[in-house]
Amino acid sequence: MQRVVEVGPRYASETLILRGEFRGKLSPYDIPEQARSEYDVPGRRFRVWFEYLTPDEPRKSVRLMASGGGAIVVQLGKHSNKLYSVEITGVNHDQIPRVRLEIVEAIKDIASKLPQHDPRNYMPATNLGLAKAVLERESDLFAVSAS
Repeated sequence: MQRVVEVGPRYASETLILRGEFRGKLSPYDIPEQARSEYDVPGRRFRVWFEYLTPDEPRKSVRLMASGGGAIVVQLGKHSNKLYSVEITGVNHDQIPRVRLEIVEAIKDIASKLPQHDPRNYMPATNLGLAKAVLERESDLFAVSAS
C-alpha cells in the first residue's frame, strides 16, 4: 500500500540553510508537490519518490551501501540534481522505521558532494536539503503497510 504526503503547500515558504549560510527560498519548481512511499514484500524493498511541477528529466543514479548488506539507490535529475527517488533494498517490513535515518544520512552525504552553484546560477543542493527535511519530518511516509 502506498502512502502519500502533500508536500508543496506546507513547504512552499521553507527557507534553507546549507553549510551555515542562508540560501533563501526555493523555487516552486524545486519543491515536490507530493512524496510517496511503498514497501514491496517479495523484493524486500522500500521506496520513496517525489513528484514535481515540471515533467521528468533524464536521471542519474547514485548507489550506496546500506547496513545489513542492502543498497540505497538514489535517483537524481541529470541536470538539476533534484531528488526523484530513494530506494533501499534488503529491508524487512519491521525495519522501515529504522531506515529513515540511514536514508537521510545518504541524502546529506550526496548533498555535501554537490557544487553549491552551477553556471546557470542554480543551487543544486537546496532541493536535496528540502527533501531531507521532508523525510525527517513526515513520519507517515515510513508507516507503510506490507503489499
